[in-house]
Amino acid sequence: MRALHGVGWASFGTAIMVLVADLLPPPRRGEGMGYYGMSTNLAMALGPTAGVFLLRAFSFPVLFLSSAAMAMVGVVLAGFISEPRRQKNPSRGAILERSSLFPSLVLCLSALSYGSIVSFFPLYAGKKGIENPGLFFTVFALALILARGPAGRLSDRKGRAATIVPGLLVAALGLGLLSVAGSLGLFLLAALLYGLSFALVQPSLMALTIDRVEPSRRGAAMGTFSMAMDLGIGGGAFLWGFVAQGAGFPAMYQLAAITTLVALGVFLFGRRSRRAFTLTSGP
Repeated sequence: MRALHGVGWASFGTAIMVLVADLLPPPRRGEGMGYYGMSTNLAMALGPTAGVFLLRAFSFPVLFLSSAAMAMVGVVLAGFISEPRRQKNPSRGAILERSSLFPSLVLCLSALSYGSIVSFFPLYAGKKGIENPGLFFTVFALALILARGPAGRLSDRKGRAATIVPGLLVAALGLGLLSVAGSLGLFLLAALLYGLSFALVQPSLMALTIDRVEPSRRGAAMGTFSMAMDLGIGGGAFLWGFVAQGAGFPAMYQLAAITTLVALGVFLFGRRSRRAFTLTSGP
């Protein structure tokens, strides 16, 4: 059942990003990607809370039937979307899109640190005496939701680097603060910084991916981009477990901050390619 759900989610997640890219006018691509990301973050912020409520008030069958009903609402709404015309003979090639490898690599390196957050922060917070680690994720989600749209507009006006570079720096700062935090206030400040960094970096990297790829290869490009995100989070959860076990949680978050700076170095090195910052004029 989980494999079936994963296949469906992978298919939908990739296709919806391509559809969003097809519908967005190039001058507002970053802003549109930001709003798209905001909608997914809002769902991820509200979903767990609604799920716990349904579970406590009713039962597991009611919880999963409600989730299935929400998915069917999505199916109905999808029927009202007018898809733009596509080329009759789209280009064919490898599953991985070569032109999207650069932003996907930056995304993968930056997502490694997210693996340390989702997998180990509740354990770390418990060791520090934080009773409700869920507050961290609430602040993180709020920062994402509020900042994604403005960050996307900024990348449209000033260029993708205007949000990606400071975003990666803010992520490193947040992770460094997390490694030394000892109070709830510092933990929440770290959550604010890390959420802001995701709002700055992810939509701009997604828009940069679309900037670089031919319209007929957007599906492969978004598939490559999504795979990089999953690889970063999953690989990070695996890697940081060994680090936390051998060196402790503070050292783990310090190394995660360094990994984010490595992502920044890769981005600064790769931006020498002028094409990386050339907006397409096509659909």
